[in-house]
Order: sequence, then structure tokens, then C-alpha cells
Amino acid sequence: MNRNHYKEKYDEAKKYYQSIGSIKCPCLEFEYVRFSNIGFDHVLRRNRKMRPIADQLRRFKLLKYSRIVLENGKVLEKRTVKRTVHRKMHKISAETSTYVNLWRITYTIDTISTISVVVQQIGSGAKHFLSIMDMK
Repeated sequence: MNRNHYKEKYDEAKKYYQSIGSIKCPCLEFEYVRFSNIGFDHVLRRNRKMRPIADQLRRFKLLKYSRIVLENGKVLEKRTVKRTVHRKMHKISAETSTYVNLWRITYTIDTISTISVVVQQIGSGAKHFLSIMDMK
């Protein structure tokens, strides 16, 4: 793949992602889902390792469906896990254990493709977009 082509798609996806801000989600009791750097970073990486370019490009294309999934989808799965979270406050880093809620929200588009959005909430904090995928 041409490096310029990837850079162009990356820039388009990043610009679109940053323009979203937040979306009110009916299936999460009309709470807002925020689109922060955490989610975009997860589109690029998994477990701190870069995803393959083809996977990144596929997710870039799917980002345009994030609004329709969150506004019209249904919760397929909810999980709560205990994780160690790294927090930085007043220039001091600390690790704490906390509960993380994860929701997988799905929506079928044109009866052809089912798209899932994963939403994350750390402790009692705000809900954030974490990932998007199509189900094969």
C-alpha cells in the first residue's frame, strides 16, 4: 500500500472522528457517548501493538456508521471487568484497580452488514467510544 494513500485515509478518519464529539445513546438510557483519543487510539492499536494496516483501513471506513449504531442499535452484551488503570493527576502517575463496564451495541445496516460499537466506562466516569467492528 502506498504510504500517501494510508496517510490520506488516516487524516480523513481522524478529522471525522474528532468532529463527532459525543452522541446521545438511547440504549444506554440516553447518556452521551464521548469520542476521545482513547477510542481513536484503539482503532489503531490493540494491546499497545499497531493493528495491521488493512484492519485499520477497515475500521476507518466503519467510523461513519458509529452515529447510526449508537442512535439506533441495541445492547448485545454488557460486561464488567476489574482492571488496573493508570491515572495521571498533578504530574503523578498512579495505578488503581477499578471496575470497567463495557457494552457492545449492534445495528444491522441494509440487512447486509451488522456493525458493533464497543462503549467503555471506567468506574463511574463518562462513557467513551472504544471500538468499532463489522460482524462477519
